[in-house]
Amino acid sequence: MIRNLACISFLLTAPALGQIVRETFDYPDGPVVPGWTQQRGMWEVVDGRIASVSGATWAYITKDGLTARNCVIDGHFKAQGFGIQFGGLTTRHPGGDVDANLLMGKLQRNGSATTFDRMFAYERPLALGEYFVDLRTPTRQARVRMITLDSEFWLECDGNFDGVFEESLPRRPIAQVFGSGLVGMAGFANTTMDDFAFFDAVLVPQPGAMARVGSTFALHLSTPSPGVTFLGLLSLGRDGIPLGERAVPLTLDEMLTTSLSSAAALGLLGTTDGAGGAYPGLRIPNVRSLIGLRVFAAAVTIDVTQPFAIKHISNEQFFTIQS
Repeated sequence: MIRNLACISFLLTAPALGQIVRETFDYPDGPVVPGWTQQRGMWEVVDGRIASVSGATWAYITKDGLTARNCVIDGHFKAQGFGIQFGGLTTRHPGGDVDANLLMGKLQRNGSATTFDRMFAYERPLALGEYFVDLRTPTRQARVRMITLDSEFWLECDGNFDGVFEESLPRRPIAQVFGSGLVGMAGFANTTMDDFAFFDAVLVPQPGAMARVGSTFALHLSTPSPGVTFLGLLSLGRDGIPLGERAVPLTLDEMLTTSLSSAAALGLLGTTDGAGGAYPGLRIPNVRSLIGLRVFAAAVTIDVTQPFAIKHISNEQFFTIQS
């Protein structure tokens, strides 16, 4: 274990935004989107972003080489012009020219003339009905996150790009689509999309968990690998710590180095179970000065055969320590 932790010292390098896969669509304008498959509808690169150009069609495009059952994916969506339109994300997509047997979430301009005003989550075609929430603060553009975890999925929205998802569409049960599938983006009308990110491990609070001083903050980690060592890390930011072409979505700061050296004492070091899951509990000291501290957590799995001894990387999970 000491040897494994020593390998993680490779993390302590210069910053860059983090994830397993990140796509910025820096390609020439036109109908070719390298590394992606246009499953349904027509897509184009437009000024370093992509857009569905199929009019009133629920269009899907998936990232080549990526399949997952549980994962976290992000996208940046920007409304264009007027009229109903949406940009979205899809997981467990079966491939092909279909709009069924898949999960999708979308940010939609539903009633506003210029801004997105509603988030939807669908198990296409409408398993368990329509599921949506009106945004408290409509926005012309936003970063949206889709979390797919076992038999549930949900959406989060960051409209001011501060790294904190201030709007959310709560967990939705999955009725039929339980297997692995492709991941990617979805669109309707003119919304443009950018900054797709994919994390092959999921880190979220357990339902109802609260980060309080003097208590244990219950987390749920899901990875594709059973029986492997996992390591949780804490930071005050999410600038990114590069691992070659990958990155861990945290900032190299004093909190990160402290959490690295104290992972076992903090409850952030362990082994995944037979399904690749784990339930770490972050032990928060009973120190009143911690109240109000804004923290990002992420987790990795250790594999000395992989570059930098790291195999899976989770999303960053924000929380505020409370009294």
